Amino acid sequence: MSVWNRTIDLRPAVDIPKTAAKAVEIIEQSGWLDDTPYPDTLRDHLAELKQAEEPYDYVTSFDRIYDVADADRVWIETH
Repeated sequence: MSVWNRTIDLRPAVDIPKTAAKAVEIIEQSGWLDDTPYPDTLRDHLAELKQAEEPYDYVTSFDRIYDVADADRVWIETH
């Protein structure tokens, strides 16, 4: 069974991609950037997400964020 160190609830920001900026805001306020050993990588991915205009761009950016989340044992709640 997986053990997650942090849970980030993105359910308020699931209207993709219109709320990409809201998702970035929630992640930035979660404290994750302070705890990750990959803050520059995560900031880059968040910047990409914030600029996403098409669903494909949003999904691609979020896939990269999920990779960092997995490494950091961060659960991102979207349902």
